[in-house]
Amino acid sequence: MSGAPNKSRRILELDGLRGVAILSVVLYHYFQRFPDYTPYGGRLFQWTEYGYLGVHLFFIVSGFVIAFTLERTSGAATFFRNRFFRLWPAMVVSSLLTFSILSIVDTPFADFMHVGIRGFLPSWTFTAPFIWKPFIAVDNYIDGAYWSLFVEVRFYLWAIVVATFVGAKRLPAVLTGAEAVLAPVWHLSINPPLMFYLETLFFVPYLPLFAAGALAHQAFINRDRGLALAGFALTWGATLSFLEFRGEIIIVTIFFLAFLVLVVRRRWLHALSATPLVWIGSISYSLYLLHQNIGVSLLSALPVGWPTWFYILAVLAVFGVVVCLAQLVFVGVERPMQMFARRFDKRATAA
Repeated sequence: MSGAPNKSRRILELDGLRGVAILSVVLYHYFQRFPDYTPYGGRLFQWTEYGYLGVHLFFIVSGFVIAFTLERTSGAATFFRNRFFRLWPAMVVSSLLTFSILSIVDTPFADFMHVGIRGFLPSWTFTAPFIWKPFIAVDNYIDGAYWSLFVEVRFYLWAIVVATFVGAKRLPAVLTGAEAVLAPVWHLSINPPLMFYLETLFFVPYLPLFAAGALAHQAFINRDRGLALAGFALTWGATLSFLEFRGEIIIVTIFFLAFLVLVVRRRWLHALSATPLVWIGSISYSLYLLHQNIGVSLLSALPVGWPTWFYILAVLAVFGVVVCLAQLVFVGVERPMQMFARRFDKRATAA
């Protein structure tokens, strides 16, 4: 079965994978990430302890999507404009909502996580707080979950550099070559400053994930599929080299297998195109921005000593509230801004 995409049709399985990723992260944050601030501690759903690996899945999806996008984008300006309208307006609204709610909610977790207005600086610029500390006192992002966006944006920058100078079609090969060189340097290095700069400039522990996504796209459209799949196997090995626990290795391997199936037997992933999962995937960006601090702040207000079923219902209720907020941001901010960017591109083309 050919994996070549229909240009007029969205790849629903990718939205399904986004849905899996965000649900994994939410479950981890609500049940395992902050046991000292929730009344049920870490005793519920301990199998969610590896839910943070949902971020790894997001990075693979991003590598696929950006490779897809760059081959259909007219230039760097268009790419950055579209990414800006995709990310920044939702970040502004979501961070303002998070800041406002944590300013009102009086719980131990809200007090612990609440930062001052200077937290908007790294949040709105998609940069790390340490970059600003020499110039201004910045403790953290408005929500600590924003850290992964700094990784994403650096990947966008390098991707457009590669696409501009050597062509978008060569992005998978360049990413694969870069991780083949940088991963061994990282592992063999005993120089902390070198590792710091490798991580800051090239996000080395996550580079193989983006490369894997780009290679999966190359194989998906049936371009040098054999080479792409060989590179995909290499990125899998490189990714495993950065993992410590058997559970991490198993889960990340499942992620890689899912993309392999997407390439060679797409119909086997039909379950990922289920409407509820696709919907959660479509609002996953806003949900990611909103879920952690707001959700856990509310959960930390629950009384201690109540039955397990009560806490499960409470988590479902809190998740429902956060999903509603994410849907509002998606409908009121994300989608209009994306439509505006597309209309801008059409006007520019017509001119």
